[in-house]
Amino acid sequence: MFGVLVGLLIGGFVFFTNLSYMFIAGTFLYISLVDMIPELSENKEDDSIANFLIQSFGILFGVGVMALIAIFESDIQHMFDH
Repeated sequence: MFGVLVGLLIGGFVFFTNLSYMFIAGTFLYISLVDMIPELSENKEDDSIANFLIQSFGILFGVGVMALIAIFESDIQHMFDH
């Protein structure tokens, strides 16, 4: 309940809105990575370098997709405005 009230209070200020977006995105990434990273090393039978490279490529690919979306955000929005 407290979080809802704080969110409603700071939602009217553009400066705080941008900061809250950064905080929310960072928290989301932190929670998802903290949950995912231990599961990547859970399979002790397959400790090969190929498995490591595949997992690392998957994470870097996801980061790359997020970066592309951030870079071309305005173009993507423009595509769906029509």
